Amino acid sequence: NKKKKRKKKHSDDDDDSDSSSDDDDIPISEQNQTKKFVYKVTLDFLGKDSMRYHQTVKVTQQVYKNLRSFLAGKKDDMDIFEKIDPNKVNDYLRDQMEGLTAKVFRTHNASTTLEIELAKGYHPQIGKITTKSTLDEKKFFYDQCNMQVAILCNHQRSVSKTHGEQLQKIDQQIEDIKETIEELQEEYDIKTGKKSKRKKKKKKKDADTPTKKKREKSEEQLLAAIKKKKEQLRKKQLQKRGKEDNKEVALGTSKINYMDPRITVAWCKRLQVPIEKVFNKSLLDKFPWAMQSMSKYGF
Repeated sequence: NKKKKRKKKHSDDDDDSDSSSDDDDIPISEQNQTKKFVYKVTLDFLGKDSMRYHQTVKVTQQVYKNLRSFLAGKKDDMDIFEKIDPNKVNDYLRDQMEGLTAKVFRTHNASTTLEIELAKGYHPQIGKITTKSTLDEKKFFYDQCNMQVAILCNHQRSVSKTHGEQLQKIDQQIEDIKETIEELQEEYDIKTGKKSKRKKKKKKKDADTPTKKKREKSEEQLLAAIKKKKEQLRKKQLQKRGKEDNKEVALGTSKINYMDPRITVAWCKRLQVPIEKVFNKSLLDKFPWAMQSMSKYGF
């Protein structure tokens, strides 16, 4: 393993690099807003699998001052936290919560974040999530919550080479569904007397080709068909938004290794979502012990 510039592990378990809190190349800035100081630090380092972590975050004044003192007089290739004792870190974490160590801190953080995001029960794209929301809306909302955890854990992935083609395909499907809805709506309006029937001009190539008589639908059948097509349209629109939002985010890693599965199971029970919609077969086989979780489970 290459030594990362100005980087120090804080873990008592060398085989789990994700349990470390690595801070690397930390430019620090102060900003004065309405006579109040906002303390910020920029963290820029390579994490697990050489994935870059680059975020600017707000910190307390004490953290800001500590970092300035740690950086004082050091060159870029020197460790920032060279005096950290992993055993003391773990002793401190255990004081905060029973069983908490540097190794499981990341799991605790991910699970807490998922629980908080799910508890919001709202997303601007779909509004409030309830048991009456569609299954597609519930799945979209869960994935958005999962995405926040993945961002927190820096679970990135490269954009798929076929990403652009996939979006184009979805766009075409959306346009086709919209066109079908318009045709069905026009047929319904004609049937109910809201519109008069228009004569369609026959194309030259079809002039000599006999056409099959289209079977007429009843008003109820037309309304049902329109409703079904609108549901399909909504599904495709959410699918497109999800693909755009998650093109560089890996949702699976946090779901497999970091988020407590009981949180997901409890949420699915509360919102009446089949667990198979969020956990694939391998996850169901991995977490059978979590399936008995009550709907009121809290992490």
